Formats: sequence, C-alpha cells, structure tokens
Amino acid sequence: MNRKHVLSTINGIFLLALLISACTINEQSSNLPTRTGTNSPLLTDTPSNTPALVTSTEEEEKATATTGFSTAVTQELVVTLPSTSSLPVTATTPTTPETTLQGPLIGFRVHNEKGIYLLIYDISSKTLREVRNSLTNYPFEVEWVENGCGLYVRDIIDLMGNVIWKMPDLDWDQLTPHAAYGSEFSRLSPDRQWLAYDVLYGEKYYEGAEFRDIGVVNLTRPSEYTVLTEDGSASLFAWSPGSDWLAYAHKDNKGTNQLYRVRPDGRNEQQLTFNSSDLGMGSVVWSPDGRFIAYAVYGKVEGDPGGVGVVDLESIQKFQIMPHENFVGVRRGEMWWELGGTRLLFSGTSWNGEEEVTEIYWVDALSGTITNSFIGTNGPDSFIRQVYPVSDIDHILFSSRDGYYLLNASDDNRFERFSDFFEIDGQYFDSKVTPFNFPGEINCSE
Repeated sequence: MNRKHVLSTINGIFLLALLISACTINEQSSNLPTRTGTNSPLLTDTPSNTPALVTSTEEEEKATATTGFSTAVTQELVVTLPSTSSLPVTATTPTTPETTLQGPLIGFRVHNEKGIYLLIYDISSKTLREVRNSLTNYPFEVEWVENGCGLYVRDIIDLMGNVIWKMPDLDWDQLTPHAAYGSEFSRLSPDRQWLAYDVLYGEKYYEGAEFRDIGVVNLTRPSEYTVLTEDGSASLFAWSPGSDWLAYAHKDNKGTNQLYRVRPDGRNEQQLTFNSSDLGMGSVVWSPDGRFIAYAVYGKVEGDPGGVGVVDLESIQKFQIMPHENFVGVRRGEMWWELGGTRLLFSGTSWNGEEEVTEIYWVDALSGTITNSFIGTNGPDSFIRQVYPVSDIDHILFSSRDGYYLLNASDDNRFERFSDFFEIDGQYFDSKVTPFNFPGEINCSE
C-alpha cells in the first residue's frame, strides 16, 4: 500500500528538541522493538547553511522534512510532568564523552558536513554525546543491542564508539544468489550467533527493491548459510528474544502474505497465520518474553483499513485489531510491547477527509481487545504528530503545533505541556530510544 503519510517539519523538530530539552522521567521497565531501516537520499535543494532533516522510511512510507537551525539555546526550561514528580528541567549543551550515561537514551543517526555519526541524548543526566566511528557511516538505522549498552553497526560498538564485538568476515558473493545485487539490511541475533539478512533484486535502493528474499548465516561457521525463501516475495523479519526463532513475512502459495517462524538453520518452518485476504505486512515485533508476535497490517488498496495482528504462541490464538475503517495503518516502527506484561502499544494514522489524524491504542494481547485509546483530535489544537513512549507504554511524549506534551495514560489520558519547539543545527535520518531496562552505562559489560 502506498501510504500518504508525510511527516511534517514538526516531526523533525520534535525529535531534535529532545536533544536540548532535558527532563527527568521516572524509570520503569519497558522494551522497544527493532524496526526496519532504509537508505533515504539527502535533500539537495536546501541552502548549505540550512541543513535538511531527513527521515528514513519503509517501502510504504517516504518522508522528508526541512528546517533551519540555531544552537543558541541557553534559557532554563522548567517542566511539570503529569506523574508524581515535579522536577526542574534545564537545557544543556553537549558534554565530554567522559560523562557516564544513565538513561533512558535516545539515539539519533545524524548527518552533517563531517559525515554520518550517532548522537546520544541521556534524559537523566541531561547530556549529549557524539559517537563517531568509521562504522557509523553505514548503519541503515539506530539499532540498540545488549539492552542499550551497544549499537549494532555491522560490528557492535559501545556507547563511546569502541568496537566491542567484531562481525566475522563474510563472503557476500556466496551468501547472495548470482541474480541478486546484494544485501542492504540485516539483523544480528541477540546471542550474536546468527545474522539474518535480505537478498535484494531490482532497483538498487532499499525502499525500491522489486523483490526480496531472506537468508541466515551461522556466524560461528560463516560457510554455513541458508536462503530461507527463494521466490522474491519475503519481507520483514525479526529475531525472538532467545535467538531460537526468526519470524518473517512471506507470501504463501496463493500469493497471500502470511507470518512464519523458522529455526535459524532453516529447520522447522511454521506458518503462523492463514489470512484469506491479501493484506500488506509491516514491522514484526516479538514480546520481551517471546510469547507474542505483533505485526503491522496494511490494506493493499488505498482506502483499505489497517491495524495490527497478534499471534499468541502459547495458546495458538491469533487476532487482528483494525480500529476502524478510516485507520490507514501503523506508522513505521511505532509498536511497543510492555516489558514483563501482555500489553501492546501502537500508533498510526487515520484520515478524516483530507486531514491526517494520529491515533494511539493500547491492546490487551490475552483478550485481543483495545483497552484504551487517545485520538489526535483530543490533543492540543486537535492535533498530535510524533509519538514516543517514555519510561513505559503509559507515558507518551508527543508533538503538537505549538510544542510538546506528555500524556499519562494511567491517569485518564491527562496531558500537560512539556516544552516549546527548539531549533538545532544538524540533520537526522532516524532515532530510537533504548529499551527501558537499560542498566546505565556504568553497569554495561561486553
């Protein structure tokens, strides 16, 4: 499905504002999914002194936003959070790398005249850290590993940019069929023993690949690999928390998208869904305990509704949540499982005439029912845009037309103003928060 969703300038400014607006959020456990990345070109029609914000997208979504910037933000900002605490928040400037990061962290993949690098913002200590490493020129997205203690950028680097685990040498000519032009996206298993990768055919850019297969290579014996699909009709994939399964979307023999799981060596493939209609599938997200798999659902025809599907691997129950007929689908990467629980949060877009409306839903995975929702028209100015869960899935930071707000879903969806917009010099491709069980940099180990 060709989604109409276009991220506005507010989107980009909101994310970057987190780099300057320092806040203290009550730390609770949560977990964030992995998500696919893309290779979006930089805008070229922006003046050199006004860099463009560039947002990475999935196949069904391309978005760009531009803005001008200034780093001269020195005023103090005091914010009252809609939780039990009311703490002063002060805008800060980047500090030296010697500062220990406490978390939660937000990682940004940034581009400027010096190249691509990773920028990490620590909410608790109110600091920024630039992570520069020759590897950081290559990642398709920010991907946290080791509970946020490391970043996978072909190798694994720590929060200072030091390589703490090196990928074995791989023969990509062998791993990809002769007809393919290569692989551009991969997922490292949590135990570092396996690498799942895509095999692309057609146009040589990720979001435009005409066909896609999925391969898995054994990193302890790189000569051993399996191409799981060989018909060019596979799509997104994700590792289970225990690294013992790979879930992926693939067309069945009738050409209908289904969800499958398979052992890393290609054995014991299991079809998990038996959809009768050919819906598009987006991001695949495992629950932290490995019991549930959620996946985004999109209509194949413009105007068809979207939602999420959930498979309970314990009870073998399956269901789809389609909020209403005007809900277009989940935004890229905007599904999050509760850590240690059975609830799922997702955010997406609906269309009211020609106006885009952001909608947020909480789902009980045991019953397959929506337990709470927050619609953008109920927000400030009847409008909300970018959505971030902070501290847990019940506390949502979102942007509106005049600034940022914090929503407390556990307190009758009450929200309060968070901050004004800020302008920062730079341009970013994507961003992602660490899992909320990040132990703090001082407790990270290789």
